[in-house]
Amino acid sequence: MRNKLIFLLITLGVLIGLLFMISKIRMSKEKLVLEENNTYSRKQNLQDSFRNISATNNSNVEEVKSQVETKLIDPPKSEDLSSFVNHGVSTEVAVLMIDENMNILSSLSSAILSAYIKKGNRGCVSLLKSSFVRKTEFRELFEGNSTIIERLKLSDYTNYLAIGKISYSFQKGTLVEGTTICSTAITVHIISAKYKTIHKSFSFSVNGNGVNEIQAKEESIQKLINLYNIEYSSLQ
Repeated sequence: MRNKLIFLLITLGVLIGLLFMISKIRMSKEKLVLEENNTYSRKQNLQDSFRNISATNNSNVEEVKSQVETKLIDPPKSEDLSSFVNHGVSTEVAVLMIDENMNILSSLSSAILSAYIKKGNRGCVSLLKSSFVRKTEFRELFEGNSTIIERLKLSDYTNYLAIGKISYSFQKGTLVEGTTICSTAITVHIISAKYKTIHKSFSFSVNGNGVNEIQAKEESIQKLINLYNIEYSSLQ
């Protein structure tokens, strides 16, 4: 009887051990399956992310490509420069003098215009509006850019446009103590509205003396006007 009881206990212990081992193996398999599922899920998420990034980049590329093609097909329109011209003017020569700071020199423009009028030419000093002088296109006009000349439609208003740039420099007088010398330099481009190019250009400078800079400057400007009248007022 005692032996049977011992046998049953041993058998029960073996069964309990087997059940524990089976349970442990099952838990290990379930854990492995769970890890495999998690790994697969992460891979899928990464692949989905890469697909989204790729799709976004392709979309951006297509959008940029579309914008470029649109600009090529329908380029931006050039600004209408005719609004910077005083309409109603019809003359043979227009004069515009400016200084180094792009300020219009009205008095000097009128004095230079008088030189052309004395030669029998009709002229004006108000062809272009002052607001145009500050624009980049004005610098291109001074250099004889044919596109700008065409956009301004200069040939509808004048035959020639004389643009002059003035600069001043001062130094102390060397012959008479306490005096000032003003050197005034001018560069002029005469633009042919008909041929849309620079008809001719020239530069020169003069000196004026005075007890101060104002007086020296006034004298140099008067010398400049006189020399312009004698040597440079021909449109030929």
